[in-house]
Amino acid sequence: MTVSNRIRVRSREVVENVVDRWT
Repeated sequence: MTVSNRIRVRSREVVENVVDRWT
């Protein structure tokens, strides 16, 4: 697993979490 891929997955989780809180 590459570092960039890991960051990408993490960012996706954060974005979904933020969206959940804002909606």
